Amino acid sequence: APQEEASRPPTPMPSAEGLKLRDVKAARTVDQGVAILTVEGTIVNTSGEARQVPPLMATVSDTKGTQLDRWTFTAEIPQLSPGGATGFRTETIYPTNQSTKVAVTFASDSTAQVQ
Repeated sequence: APQEEASRPPTPMPSAEGLKLRDVKAARTVDQGVAILTVEGTIVNTSGEARQVPPLMATVSDTKGTQLDRWTFTAEIPQLSPGGATGFRTETIYPTNQSTKVAVTFASDSTAQVQ
């Protein structure tokens, strides 16, 4: 019945368990006078079973740790077989020239830390 459909809880976000972030790099470039921040890297499934890849979150902070920007994005492949890997890449307009720190975590695991 349609009412049952509405009462179901939302689908939980896939867990980041068994997934590792590797080779995360951030680079600033200028394209036609606009500063662009590009963040890219690799996700590896270190578990023995297929894993759904949850959304990723990029966070940009200044040298004092104040968050300047944050956004979510997805990996190139939504599911990884055991030992599988996929890349990710995201870009954003970068309005500040301050020294900054860029971190990437899995959106489902706010405690994940990069490198």
